[in-house]
Amino acid sequence: MLVYFLGRTAGGISVERLILGGVAVSSLFGAIQTTLLLLSTDGQIQSALNWLIGSLNGRGWSEVRTVGPYVGVALLLGCLLGRSVNVLNLGDDLAVGLGVSPLRSRLLMGAIASLLAASAVSIAGLIGFVGLVVPHGVRLLVGNDYRWVLPLSAIAGAWVLVFADLLSRLGAVELPVGAVTALLGSPLFIWLLYGRRSSSLKSL
Repeated sequence: MLVYFLGRTAGGISVERLILGGVAVSSLFGAIQTTLLLLSTDGQIQSALNWLIGSLNGRGWSEVRTVGPYVGVALLLGCLLGRSVNVLNLGDDLAVGLGVSPLRSRLLMGAIASLLAASAVSIAGLIGFVGLVVPHGVRLLVGNDYRWVLPLSAIAGAWVLVFADLLSRLGAVELPVGAVTALLGSPLFIWLLYGRRSSSLKSL
């Protein structure tokens, strides 16, 4: 909510202000997080680092039952918003003409995405690059129709996380799954960005 408030202008939501507001809020909470770590005991620091890196070690069905209702409802609502996302991709003016409110839709999408992210992070910690790489890969396979991209991204993301967790347990020392997804996801994400940039240059 704070980031959206910082990104608002007289004409609506400014992408530049939204990004800068996100960076500022992230830096603020990062500083608070660092301060709390410095004030913690050694045992608490180790537990916190395990969560910050991201790990599925020690997680079980009790955690799944805790966040299951939130994830289930948010996934259902997110999939139902597929048509609205398709319309918003056509531009705000055309979306308004088709009866879709860009501001209300973006606020609803942001709230659903925040609930999904918070539910996952509360269990497994900060496991990066799954949400960045998987949807791009799904779009390459099924196209840009978000009525398919959204549910298939949820399924594919779960499989990628299971595969990464399996890889993290194969060695002599068990690695945090967040480190594995970062090692695998970073090159893939760079490749996807480079591929998109090359396609844009060819179209010019």
